[in-house]
Amino acid sequence: MLTVGNCLFAAKYALDNLRKEKGLVSKAVAAKKKLDKNADISAEQAQSKALDEDIAKQDQNTKDLVAQTDSLLNKIGNIVSDKVVIN
Repeated sequence: MLTVGNCLFAAKYALDNLRKEKGLVSKAVAAKKKLDKNADISAEQAQSKALDEDIAKQDQNTKDLVAQTDSLLNKIGNIVSDKVVIN
């Protein structure tokens, strides 16, 4: 369980970093376009598309790990006091 939890944490962290990097690339494109409307932004667009693909893969990986974590957590029961009546 701890291994899956650690993997999930690492996957979410990686996903957040990819999204942050995508935001920085978008800001760079906007800055170039603001300075010159005819600026060549093909390199940034290619980087942005590559980041979109990486984000999609990492997002799917994160969703799979969340599902795996939830399935493991469902197996763990609640700790109930001996005083509680169970029908």
